[in-house]
Amino acid sequence: TVYCSTCHSLQPIVSERRGDEAGWVQTVQTMAFTNGANTQDDDIAVITKYLAKVFGPSTPKLDLPIHINTAPKQLLLLIGTLSDADVDKILNARAKEKINDFGALEALVGKEKLLRYKSVVSFEDGPEKSK
Repeated sequence: TVYCSTCHSLQPIVSERRGDEAGWVQTVQTMAFTNGANTQDDDIAVITKYLAKVFGPSTPKLDLPIHINTAPKQLLLLIGTLSDADVDKILNARAKEKINDFGALEALVGKEKLLRYKSVVSFEDGPEKSK
């Protein structure tokens, strides 16, 4: 996702694009070889496997923004830079009190870890129900 976000927003991938590994191979190769994305050849396989796993055909399309205080664990895990432990920190913290802003979120999971996702997260109450 680091390579992707240097040229375009992650929002279309998170909210719209889904595909199997073959479809993602084609997309990543187009970005690398036709559009000049700054990737190493060895990274193409890693990127496509990640995208097929996280944004495969069975992954539901997301309504954005992702509401940090109400999104279920499975949805928070779709934020590519968050580990399972990071998501657990968010769930534990918001069980005690609402996470009010990006600074509070960064304090939980690490500074600058979510900068590329700033446009797709919200701290307002959303339609998701916490699980």
